[in-house]
Amino acid sequence: MSRALTITADVDEPALMMRRSHLWSDELVYIICCNRKQRTDANELRYKKGGSCILKIGRTALGKGRPSGSMAWVAERAFNELHGIKVIRGYLVKCRKRQHVKTWEQLESQLIRMFEQTFGSLPRYNKNRGATPKKRTLFRPDRLKAVIEELS
Repeated sequence: MSRALTITADVDEPALMMRRSHLWSDELVYIICCNRKQRTDANELRYKKGGSCILKIGRTALGKGRPSGSMAWVAERAFNELHGIKVIRGYLVKCRKRQHVKTWEQLESQLIRMFEQTFGSLPRYNKNRGATPKKRTLFRPDRLKAVIEELS
């Protein structure tokens, strides 16, 4: 008779945890970060102007499930591609609504551009810069920079 297999469960530390937030809505921006700043090593992320924990900046274009799906996609890639990544966190960023303006699209675009100005390139898992920004910025540059720096 064959031996029974051993089962192991890590009940002290969950592998995935979702928490309800008062910011959760159909129109918001999310920022996905990892546990350590990315350096300029050969196989790691190359930011021209320093390191950052931010891996992706995105928005809920297709509904509320987008941040969790995107976070799972980023986690799978980061755990396989980047050395020393143990934790992936998702943060929600929201702004007030304005009539006839998709403010969440502008917020995403301006956060990506502020990241690019600060670190010299797009976040690791962003493929494009988001929506084309309007000529007049809706958000204060110092507040955009503060959000980027706080999560970096």
